[in-house]
Amino acid sequence: MKQPERVTELLAELRALTENDFERHRIDVLERYLTAPPTVEVIDNTHQRFDGVIYAKRASGHYGRHTSIHRAVWYYYNGKIPEETNIHHIDCNPANNSISNLQLLTIAEHAGIHHSKNIEEKICPICGNTFNPRKQNQTFCSIPCSAKHISQTAKKSPVEKTCPVCGKSFSLRYQNYKQLCCSPSCSKKYQWANDVYDVNIEKICPICGKNFVTRSKRGIYCSKKCSNKANEQRRRAKKN
Repeated sequence: MKQPERVTELLAELRALTENDFERHRIDVLERYLTAPPTVEVIDNTHQRFDGVIYAKRASGHYGRHTSIHRAVWYYYNGKIPEETNIHHIDCNPANNSISNLQLLTIAEHAGIHHSKNIEEKICPICGNTFNPRKQNQTFCSIPCSAKHISQTAKKSPVEKTCPVCGKSFSLRYQNYKQLCCSPSCSKKYQWANDVYDVNIEKICPICGKNFVTRSKRGIYCSKKCSNKANEQRRRAKKN
């Protein structure tokens, strides 16, 4: 903020040099501007004015032009803003940019205030400490706790399961693994048995025109030979 004592002294010196009423009037206008600091003026729902500059509302809700209005207000009253700091709205309302609603915080402090309002605190299942998660799906407080959880999961004894197709017993390394069958062939048989694919679908091959029956909705060609011909036709069409 401009020093009021120094401003008063300079205005007194200027007033002593005036020679007519017009110059004295201009000194009075300058005195009113310098001694009464500007305030944030709300023009409409999307524009605010401070110190003669109009700031427009951004997508984030803050008002800015070449800089944000709350930073301009803080700079006017307190001078240069230190590095690695942010200007925080005390009531968390970006439209309230009066100097009484602004506060200088470090980047970590500023992020902590806004972050704590969006995500609730959690308890780490490994160490039991309470922490503020950076993301909604964060479970552990730190990387070491996450690594410890992975190592504990990997050391669990294998889970024994029985294949529903062949009846063979097999083991899984991880307890939460969702494999049902012991092999890909049994998995395919399990899909057929549970009507994963429609049975006996009649189609016409677009290459040879032959009628054929398929058990898969994705089947297009009657044979591998016709499928290879179709691939060759597509490659030639791309080259042309």
